[in-house]
Amino acid sequence: MADFSQAHRDASPLAQSRVQWTLVTGISLAFVILSFALITLPTNAPRVSFPSMTSRSIVLDLNIAKSHELALLPSIGPILAERIVEDREHHGRFDSVDDLKRVPGIGPKKLVAIADYCRVTPIDRIALSRH
Repeated sequence: MADFSQAHRDASPLAQSRVQWTLVTGISLAFVILSFALITLPTNAPRVSFPSMTSRSIVLDLNIAKSHELALLPSIGPILAERIVEDREHHGRFDSVDDLKRVPGIGPKKLVAIADYCRVTPIDRIALSRH
């Protein structure tokens, strides 16, 4: 029986280099084919849609919402959301959505952008819901 390990060791550097390039080429070709298949084949997985603030399905109460919830509003980031909460804690509850104008950084344009996503619950309704 022939000793293949001896034959492999005795192969010339050129023959070894051909084997290495053949392996590299084969692996590269397999990668390209697999990538193409993954990109072009349709998937049977159902598409998942996540609720977004643009669907207007969420309306936040300005007197109850936490800063991380307010940060989800259009054009309101975490810093401005924190200002809204601080203003509410310092000056008291908001009586209307227009009261947001008292918060530094909220002007008429920003108020229009978020007005559909905000509400203010009257005090008597809050008191009734807590009992």
